[in-house]
Amino acid sequence: MAKRSEEIRHSILREVFWQHASPVRRIAREYAVTPQAVLLHVRRLVDEGHLRAYGERRHRRYQRAIRSTEELTYPLDGTTSEDKVWDGQVRDPMRDLDMPAQDICHYGLTEMVNNAIDHSGGRSVSVKVVRTCSWPS
Repeated sequence: MAKRSEEIRHSILREVFWQHASPVRRIAREYAVTPQAVLLHVRRLVDEGHLRAYGERRHRRYQRAIRSTEELTYPLDGTTSEDKVWDGQVRDPMRDLDMPAQDICHYGLTEMVNNAIDHSGGRSVSVKVVRTCSWPS
């Protein structure tokens, strides 16, 4: 029973992550449980700090709780490199992720920063790292 509860809570967080702000009916159908049963899991996730609830009760929506946010701007004047951005701002917040996830983040960030350096014609690039709660924490 504990394993199934954990699966349901993980699914709730997954649905919220993919922009389904109110996943109750979807999860109830997926696990063949009542919406009230799903709401008990949602309330637990809110109480534990994994989700943030907003809106009126009947139209309540959920977001994953934010653990940390950091935003920095780098000049595009020839002194910034994609590795400088990764090493200076992003690597540390990603240390608790497994290596495949770190590799994906590293590749995506460095490609985007490199494209900004090589092709944007801009004066700066801003990088914002937002870490949300996950399951299990």
